[in-house]
Formats: sequence, C-alpha cells, structure tokens
Amino acid sequence: MILDGPVDLSMVRVWVNFYGSTSTSGADAELRFTIDGRTYTRAIHIAAMQGDGGAGGSIVIEDGELRGNWLTLDLLDLIGD
Repeated sequence: MILDGPVDLSMVRVWVNFYGSTSTSGADAELRFTIDGRTYTRAIHIAAMQGDGGAGGSIVIEDGELRGNWLTLDLLDLIGD
C-alpha cells in the first residue's frame, strides 16, 4: 500500500489475516513499512493453525472484535511514538 501526501499515523490501522494454508505452529511474517525514507520492521505471529479465507473481516474492521486469525496493528506503536 502506498499513501501519498501527509498522513496522520494515529488514524492508520493495519489488519493482518492468516488467510490460507496450514501450520503446526501458526503463521509468522514480517511487517515492513517506510516513512520519510526510514524503514521499520516488526515480526508478527498469528497462533491459528490454518487460514480462514478472511472470514470475519468486516466484524474485525467495524467492531474491533479480533478473532484467532486476525491481528490489528497501530503504526505509531510500531515506530515507538
């Protein structure tokens, strides 16, 4: 995703879903984003053992109710501000 122009990071939310496949130990990934030329990374883990095809996404986004295959991330928290 590319955001063009000034962005209020306090208003940005990122949702991550373990969409497909299976795993005996959950899904591991690395979130990477760049702001003003500086790249931030954060390892993330979703404990679910198999993907859910994005099920429940509208509930997660609208109501904030997290389910086993979803994480929500606050970019300000990730960069330490």
